[in-house]
Amino acid sequence: FAFLFVIQQGSKYALQWLGGLDDVGVYSVGYNLGMAMGLAVSAFQSAWLPYFMGFVDRREEARVLFGRVLTYYVLGFGSLALLFGIAGRTVVLLLTQPSFHGASQAVGFAAGAQFLSGVFSILVPAVYFAKEVRMVSLVQAAAAAASMALCIVLIPPLGQVGAGLALLLGFLALAILQHLWNRSRRG
Repeated sequence: FAFLFVIQQGSKYALQWLGGLDDVGVYSVGYNLGMAMGLAVSAFQSAWLPYFMGFVDRREEARVLFGRVLTYYVLGFGSLALLFGIAGRTVVLLLTQPSFHGASQAVGFAAGAQFLSGVFSILVPAVYFAKEVRMVSLVQAAAAAASMALCIVLIPPLGQVGAGLALLLGFLALAILQHLWNRSRRG
């Protein structure tokens, strides 16, 4: 959980360190609005774990079915994340004072990060089926390190946008690294 915390919250701490508290305050408004996407993703993840565990003895069937689940997840939840990104500016303008209108930049990044955390969850069954759950921590550690490196590189020139990008790319790294581990186990 510590590595996920770093991926999820590290951009705020890095933005505070590299940008200042004013930037963190504005970024946090947009970040929290985008995190509302987490409600839908968490509901999916809560149902996903017991569902995929029912396929431990039916791995060939799971391979095809889980591919479909990923496809439908990307279509449904990807559309929802896109909607967050599109509507984010309007929502921020309606809910905040002018000094916080810059927060709209973070809404889409945070929603996209939540979407990618769901993609990671769909990729995790391979680790459980291989009985190598400890690998999840290693994948998360590598993604957390990548996320923090991205914060250091992206925040100084881009500020809040850099923090949002680092958040999104940290979760993308998490999904990609898990996918790469899954593919290495097939060969």
